[in-house]
Amino acid sequence: MKEYLLFDLDGTLTDPKLGITTCVQYALRSFGIEEPDLDKLEPFIGPPLKDSFMQFYKMDEKQAEAAVAKYRERFQDIGLFENEIYAGVREMLCTLKKKGMHLAVASSKPTVFVERILEHFKIRKYFEVVVGSELDGRRVNKDEVVQEALSQLFSGGLVERDKVYMIGDRKFDVEGARAQGVESIGVSYGYGSIEELKEAKADYIVRTVGELENLLYREFSDLEGESFFRSMIPLLGPVMLLMILKRLGHEWYPLTGKLFHGNINILVTTFAFLLVGMLLCRKVRWYLGRGEDVRYLQNLRPATNSQFLYLLLGSLGIILGMTAFLHQTGLAHREVLYYDMIFARKLLFRSFWTKQDGVSLFVGILCAVVILPVVESLVFRGILQNGLREKMKPLPAILGSALLFGLYQTQAGMILYSFVLGLLLSYTYEYFGSFRLTVVIHIMSAFFMYLLTYRIGSSPLFSWPVCIICLVVGVVFMGMLALKKKVR
Repeated sequence: MKEYLLFDLDGTLTDPKLGITTCVQYALRSFGIEEPDLDKLEPFIGPPLKDSFMQFYKMDEKQAEAAVAKYRERFQDIGLFENEIYAGVREMLCTLKKKGMHLAVASSKPTVFVERILEHFKIRKYFEVVVGSELDGRRVNKDEVVQEALSQLFSGGLVERDKVYMIGDRKFDVEGARAQGVESIGVSYGYGSIEELKEAKADYIVRTVGELENLLYREFSDLEGESFFRSMIPLLGPVMLLMILKRLGHEWYPLTGKLFHGNINILVTTFAFLLVGMLLCRKVRWYLGRGEDVRYLQNLRPATNSQFLYLLLGSLGIILGMTAFLHQTGLAHREVLYYDMIFARKLLFRSFWTKQDGVSLFVGILCAVVILPVVESLVFRGILQNGLREKMKPLPAILGSALLFGLYQTQAGMILYSFVLGLLLSYTYEYFGSFRLTVVIHIMSAFFMYLLTYRIGSSPLFSWPVCIICLVVGVVFMGMLALKKKVR
């Protein structure tokens, strides 16, 4: 849990554009440079002024120091107050402080100016530590500012870096955080673009103060008085409906088998699930929209081809390994290992290209490999996982949806397999932020198992060596995937 929050000032807590740009304009004019367009001076917001004058106007070090002095001539009495606090910031700081978070300001602006601005906006009381640069030019680099803020926050003792966020709007804030070994949150509502923050490898990126609130509030969501199980209760309706329907599928098969045969029988049963999925579509769309907003915070950076490859290999390894494990341990008889997913006994193919009990290959795959995984994904990822994610961090939401997905199975032997598959699917959703990708992986696992189990008895695929190798391969590749990106 993060307990220490370091905030940049300009572009994060306050919007200083008018004050900074007009003071830069004033300093440039003293050098005979006229710049009427204040928008062109926005890059001065954030980095050290001396560096900016040297970079953007090709000044040498002495000229840049003179420009900074001229800038401060106007800034200390006028530009300082040509500033606005972002809407919602004051309320956010108040809540964070009440919840026991330790707040600090780490800014490249001189400390004396930072203190005056915080007092002006009446938010100084929320910060335990305020650190900026010095007027004599010391401590202007952001990593030095962050280092000093951490030293003061932890009273010169051991710094618990895993409990710290650095929050800022420019790449300098992200780079300063990384240099000190702490995680960063980039805010794109300031003066750094999303592209700049992505390039700097910010751990999180938010678009608004509201999104920043949501991200930070999750750090103490366990203090809100709503337990894990209490959060889950309002979401159980669709899950219970599927569980009841699935159980009835087993119970009514002997009856429906007398009325319908083969394809008609399985189609009637599957239609009931399809109907449930259609009835839940509106609710699913609402939760998917909410989930997309939450996952925007951690999925701005597009996934690479290597990440997709690791997911594919990891998924196949886990699916094969768990199938072999269930067979070798006898936790699930081969006759019910997969047909449980199509709700009817003795529908498993003994001969791949022929009908068995009147069920054709096409109909079996349509029902068991396409329709059922889609409906289950709508309920367990679309509604349940997204609903949990609004109230808790990713890992508890992943565990919660996977646990219910396992318990949803009516065959005891399938509970373990489905729990592991639920973990895989929920983690994939959280990692890539793509609901469609989880559906594809779910269908892939269903299709793969459907084909594997039609002649399971003598297959060399199901042995302890194969089981162990596949599970190791699956865990290794999923581990390699996890190293590419943090899901907290």
